[in-house]
Amino acid sequence: MQIGQQNNILPDSPKALGINIEQKTIIDSRKKDKEPAPPRLKPETSFFDHFKWALLNLGPVASAGVHSIAAIGDLFFMKDFEKNPIRQFLDSTALNFSKIVLTLSCGINGWSALKKNRLWEALSRFIEPIFIVAEKRTEDLGLARGIGLGISQLVGSQEGIYNELVQQNLGIDLSDRNEERLPTQGQDHDFNLLALRKIAKEIFTGGLGSGRRFLTGFTLANTKEKLGNFFSQFSLSSLKEFINSQGDLVSRYEKFCKKSGINNLQELCEGDNTKDKGHTTALSGYTMILGSLLGYLDKANKGFLYKIGGTMRNLGGVMADVGIFGHKDPYFNASALFLIVNTLMDIFQRFIPPQLKHIILPWSNISMATYNIGCGLYLNRSDMKSNHQDLVQTYDTDLKKTASASKGASRDQGAKLATLAD
Repeated sequence: MQIGQQNNILPDSPKALGINIEQKTIIDSRKKDKEPAPPRLKPETSFFDHFKWALLNLGPVASAGVHSIAAIGDLFFMKDFEKNPIRQFLDSTALNFSKIVLTLSCGINGWSALKKNRLWEALSRFIEPIFIVAEKRTEDLGLARGIGLGISQLVGSQEGIYNELVQQNLGIDLSDRNEERLPTQGQDHDFNLLALRKIAKEIFTGGLGSGRRFLTGFTLANTKEKLGNFFSQFSLSSLKEFINSQGDLVSRYEKFCKKSGINNLQELCEGDNTKDKGHTTALSGYTMILGSLLGYLDKANKGFLYKIGGTMRNLGGVMADVGIFGHKDPYFNASALFLIVNTLMDIFQRFIPPQLKHIILPWSNISMATYNIGCGLYLNRSDMKSNHQDLVQTYDTDLKKTASASKGASRDQGAKLATLAD
């Protein structure tokens, strides 16, 4: 399937299959012979850039503050919970403020991704506000985001395969700061689709045993070792040093993770990179999407499917948090600390009887406070990915192994694409 601008690659050529044995040599020689590009002038910062920075960095913090105030109001007016106008005003303000911040954040990140021709990522961001704006319950904002976030998880899981496909087919190195060319939106669709089919098959064929390709760090021996190292190294003095130390927040956070032993937990979540190349992230995306769809079937009554589907969506969130916390990018793994708290609280509140609304709402407001901060860090990373391709994590895949397998492929274009996906 091809949408948007054509790839200009003949259907029967090896390049259409993503197979170009001489491509790496050509690219290397091109880079070797190419004169160094002149340094780029830093563009002037526009009003939109300032607004975008404030929204992505200050918006989630402000939203978390509003939800915290609403939670205090819920607890203070618990005796007259249903009728108190102050409590109702605080709760509706917190809900609407979160909806505005999340919608604008998704919209801006979606627009930034679209400008960089990252069609799938843009669609994932534009889908989220559809459910967010329609949501009328604070406790279900996480469920509302499940489908859009699930798609964004699939896009994130495919980065390594996607980048390798782009380089093999188009000769574009997305990690090159001076590279002006980008895949078209149609090519972005094609490459993401091929990467999706490949990674889905690898998850299925890997199974659930020792050969599995997701959550690979959580073997009995490795879990015991990493947890033991964490508990033996952790001390409150490292937290005090983090608060009092000088320097930017990112470097202080990375230093704190090493001194406190938290890096052991990050390594546990990272797992075996020779097996897990985005597979945990992809599986979390599938689970989020399926869970949200099931949850919406019985959302009005908060019935059985609502509880089961919502819990599946949360379990997808847990897997996503594991993948995020094991990521090398500090924005990603820091966001997981807040998102996991929200996920666990969300699972718990889903089973609170609806008649206990005076418990559900303050609980949900506290949960959303942590959620907004985590999502702010997560969306900040998404913005970095769209605007600074050199920061995108790339890993080797086994796509080159398809070269020998392609010799007996059918001349049918669909069959050729399926061969590459294998």
